[in-house]
Amino acid sequence: MKRRTFAAGLALALWALVGLAGSATAGEQVPFRGRLDGVEVVLAPPPNLVLIGTGGGEASLLGRFKYDLDATVDFTQLPPLGDGHLTLTAANGDTLVVDVLGISTPVIPGVLILIEEEALVVGGTGRFAGASGSFSITRLKYQDTGRTIGSFEGTISAPAGGSP
Repeated sequence: MKRRTFAAGLALALWALVGLAGSATAGEQVPFRGRLDGVEVVLAPPPNLVLIGTGGGEASLLGRFKYDLDATVDFTQLPPLGDGHLTLTAANGDTLVVDVLGISTPVIPGVLILIEEEALVVGGTGRFAGASGSFSITRLKYQDTGRTIGSFEGTISAPAGGSP
């Protein structure tokens, strides 16, 4: 009988420990990764290209999301250097607000470019109010259609109230 009680107690303690290890308190940095797919439209041509982008994707902590991007790309530098603002909006309306800085490299000149960006979380709303963190975005962009697809990975502060 003692052996069963000990085994049951040990199992319960391990279950509780695993449960605590798997949860993060609000503000603690936790893994953040996802994928995105969207379209960018050029509003002003180079040398100081201005663009807007819209799309969606799925990410840890956010679930399915929509995004809006506004950016400028300086083609007087090699490689071209871009900076902008990205807002990720979760299905419930909570937002994650990000500043991005990146470079683009031709994969197939005039057809396909590789865009590598560093994103710095500067805030948000709802469960992401006061969020912080950073992540890297790697994506491809088809120059004829403006379609862009990619993924991202990094860490952000755990949302208040947990993940979706």
